[in-house]
Amino acid sequence: MRHEEHLLHRDGGDVYLENSMVSQMLRIDGKKDERDLSYNRDEVVETRAHNYLNADMVFLPINIEKFHWYLGVVNASLGQIHVLDSFGDNMTNFEDLWYTLLGMERLIKYATGLTKLDQSKWKHGINMTSWPMKHKIKVPMQTDGYSCGLWLLNYMEYWTGSTLSDHVTQEDISNFRFKLPAILYNSLLNEIRGLPDKEQKTKTSDDLDELVEELDDLDILMSGNTKLTRMLKWTNREDLLMTICGLFHLIADDETLEKEWIRSTRPYPISLSLRQIINILDDDRQLEHETFNMAIRMVACNQDIAQKKQIFHYMDLKFAEITHFGRDPRCCPKIDKAYQDQLKKVFECWPEKQYDIKECSNILLPYYQDGLYTLFIIDMQKIIVHIMDPLQDHVCLKGYDHRDSYIPTLHTIPRRFNLAMGLLNFKMNNNIYHWKREYPTCVTKVTHNKHWNLGGFLVYSFMKSWDDIRLPPINNLPTSLRREFLADILTSNAKECSDNIPDNLQYMIKELGRI
Repeated sequence: MRHEEHLLHRDGGDVYLENSMVSQMLRIDGKKDERDLSYNRDEVVETRAHNYLNADMVFLPINIEKFHWYLGVVNASLGQIHVLDSFGDNMTNFEDLWYTLLGMERLIKYATGLTKLDQSKWKHGINMTSWPMKHKIKVPMQTDGYSCGLWLLNYMEYWTGSTLSDHVTQEDISNFRFKLPAILYNSLLNEIRGLPDKEQKTKTSDDLDELVEELDDLDILMSGNTKLTRMLKWTNREDLLMTICGLFHLIADDETLEKEWIRSTRPYPISLSLRQIINILDDDRQLEHETFNMAIRMVACNQDIAQKKQIFHYMDLKFAEITHFGRDPRCCPKIDKAYQDQLKKVFECWPEKQYDIKECSNILLPYYQDGLYTLFIIDMQKIIVHIMDPLQDHVCLKGYDHRDSYIPTLHTIPRRFNLAMGLLNFKMNNNIYHWKREYPTCVTKVTHNKHWNLGGFLVYSFMKSWDDIRLPPINNLPTSLRREFLADILTSNAKECSDNIPDNLQYMIKELGRI
């Protein structure tokens, strides 16, 4: 990084990137008696102090021995110490950083006794241990227990002094683990870069180009060679998505099909195997509940959704499961404390979100009964229940209104809904059963009754698109609807088991998220 000129000059000023060995030496000197420091060459001390004082920011990699890595930034321009920790602000033991700063103070003071140094950039003095410490990563970004060192490298590369210049996720870090060896090998500092191995001649880019020309796309993709896959080009998102779907259908190995590809553990564990993901594309299947719940979790935690002016509470099918899919209340289990605790949880805010159910303008409640997905939107401000049914209205006998078919469900939902609100100390003015009911005409329906199994996909689209006023037109063609749902699942952040996904497919999925 030191040899990348653009990384040494950022929005926050000039940067000096210290290495971990020197940071360790500074920490040791911070713990020693001031009369017993490790300096034995004055010219080295002068050079190091000059490097620090000539920078607006000094980046210090800090290691809690055999435990954790994080980044300490001496921001001389602001007179602050910035802490960038992939575990957020949960860490409280910064003893190692404090001793490193003390060792740095002592080194600079020692150097100023040897020669005159320009301290004009350090207007707040050199007593860094007295500067305020600011946590710059508030929410944990690391989701595993072993990638803190890789997060540290990314913070050193992207921190500008006020923000990260690139959005980094755990998935990016997992991919970076495999890219780092190639980055190190291809560095201009690698003196043996490009030398052929004694046992095998290294393929040049020209050789690879010729190989790509000799093979068709399917051969390349089935080869699993990520380097060749990266040389393929897709003209649009639909082509890439179709290619991914085609590859899925070629996988027949039972062991591979049963591997987890998507996993999310909060607020409760959900995982999807490759077989479940492929089932999304099966025209004869309706959307599985676990897959639907995973998709709703992704919508609820989506940053674009969070930027809406009003707060929506997105519910998955847990509420429907607890209320037993509209079963006669006389056959439902006793409402004991365990049942009440289950009911309260479905109205709690999602992980990483900060809101109370009382603050929500809309509660989006999907329901499933007898093969039918239906969406009930409870508008807490307008006192309206919007009912969105993705299936075509059935033909009714004279004098019978098709809307009467929702009444049994509307008996069940309010009973449990009001109970949950009471448990949350939220007093409802009246029972939502008596609220005004609306059946929006803008709701996209399935094109034919034989496509009834698309109901879950459409309800998911309704929830994703609802803006408190209307629904935009939704593509209800079976293939398109299933593929777009698949794309949302694959490009989600629920990748706690992404190592099970072949490298070439990981690359294609990442490209899918970018196009």
